[in-house]
Amino acid sequence: MSTLNKTLASSGIHGTQGISKFSRSTNVETTVFHSRGGLFQNSWIASLQQRKNSRHFLVMDRNIEKLYGSKVLAFLKQNGLKVKEVVIAPGERSKSLSVYKRLINSIITLGVDRDSYILALGGGVVNNVVGFVASTLYRGIGLIQIPTTLLAQLDAAIDFKQAINSPYGKNQLGSYYSASTVVVDPDLLQTLSLRQLRSGLGEAIKHALIEDQQLFSYLEDYHGNLRDKEFLDDVIARTVQLKVLLLNKSNDEKDLEMLPQYGHAIGHALEHLSHYKLLHGEAIAIGMCVMSEIANVLGVSSAKVMEKHYQIMSKFKLPTIIPNYISDQSILVAIRHDKYFLRNLRSVLTSNVGSIANVAEDPAKYVFNIESKVIETCLSRNRNKTLINQRVKIWTRKN
Repeated sequence: MSTLNKTLASSGIHGTQGISKFSRSTNVETTVFHSRGGLFQNSWIASLQQRKNSRHFLVMDRNIEKLYGSKVLAFLKQNGLKVKEVVIAPGERSKSLSVYKRLINSIITLGVDRDSYILALGGGVVNNVVGFVASTLYRGIGLIQIPTTLLAQLDAAIDFKQAINSPYGKNQLGSYYSASTVVVDPDLLQTLSLRQLRSGLGEAIKHALIEDQQLFSYLEDYHGNLRDKEFLDDVIARTVQLKVLLLNKSNDEKDLEMLPQYGHAIGHALEHLSHYKLLHGEAIAIGMCVMSEIANVLGVSSAKVMEKHYQIMSKFKLPTIIPNYISDQSILVAIRHDKYFLRNLRSVLTSNVGSIANVAEDPAKYVFNIESKVIETCLSRNRNKTLINQRVKIWTRKN
C-alpha cells in the first residue's frame, strides 16, 4: 500500500477505485416587488447599492429606451450606481444567438465583473435574452428583471427559465437561472396597444384554466375597459401569486413544472411557423384550445370545458383557430422540437375549469403522453370549429 493510501486508510478512506458523487445547490431566492410606481422606489435597488464599486448594465430595446431609458438611468445614477446602457432591436428576432453574442461582447468590453448586475428593462424578448446572458457570463452574474409588458409581468420575468430561439424553434437554447429581483410596475403598461394587453391576458387565462376557477369567473364576468387600473392590478396580483406558488411547488414535484407549459407546445410551434406574426399570448390561446380538444377526445374533460376555452379566448378577442397558412403536418414536425417532447407530446390537460387531470387516477402524475394521431385529429377538429365565427387574421390587425 502506498504512503498516500495508508494515510487515506487511517482516515477511513479505503481503496483506489470506486464511485464518488457530489452536488451543489445553485438556487437563488427571487424577490418580486409589485406596486404601481415601484420602478422609481428605492426598495428594490438595495442589492445594487451593496455593489457600488462594480459597473452594472441596463439592457433594453430601442422602443423602451425612448420611453423610459433616460428616466431609469437617471434614477439609478442618482442612487450612486455606475450604469451603462446597452440597446438592442425590438421584436422576437432579437431572441437569437447573434444578439446574444453581441450583448456578451458589449458587456465585456464595457467592463463587467463578477459583482456586476444586468438589468433587463423590457418585454419577454429582453427578459429572456438578457436572462440567458446573465446565466452564462462568468457562469452567472446578478440579474434583475423589469418587465414592461403584461405578458412579461405575468410570465417571462417571473421564472427560472431563460432562453433564446434557434432556427428550429422557440426557446431551444436556454438555462435555468433565477433573477434575484423582479420589479412588477403596472404603470409601465400605459403605452401598450390593446393587442399587446390581450396577448398578456392569454397568460392570465392559462393560469385560470389550470388552477384558479375564481380567477376564471372574474375574467368571464368582466366587461369593462382592459386598461382599467383596478382590473389590471387585480389580474396581475392574482396571476403573479399563482405563478410564484407554482414555482415553489415545482421544486418538489417535477410534474408541476409542466403546468405553466399548458398550451405552449402547440403555441410555440404556431409562433415559429407564423414567423412570429402571432404574439405569444395569441399563439398559446390557440394552443390551449387545441389542448382542450385533446382532453375531450381522451375523455378527461367534457365538451362544456372545451367550449369554455373557446369562449374565454373569444371574449378577449384572442384567436382560437389555427391559421390557414399553417399546415397540420408542419405543426406535427415543429412540436417534435419541443423541449418536453419525448417520443410523444407531453402535456398537462384540464379536467375542469381551474383544475388539471390526473393520469390514470394517480394523484402525483399530471403529464399525459399524447400520440401524434390524437394531435392530428384535434388539429382538424380545431380547424372545423363553427362555434365561434372569427376571421383567421384577427391577430394581425392593428388595435
